[in-house]
Amino acid sequence: MATLIPARVVTPSNVDVPKEKGKRVPPALSPPVAGGQGPLLQAQQDVPP
Repeated sequence: MATLIPARVVTPSNVDVPKEKGKRVPPALSPPVAGGQGPLLQAQQDVPP
């Protein structure tokens, strides 16, 4: 749990977090997207907000 706090402050760790979330999104958007741009767009939108 203590690693989650520092991970949010770190930039490299923050990039690793969205990558894991994006992996869960692609499987669901894999059929509709079939390109991989869908999950990538969702991962990018999840990072800013």
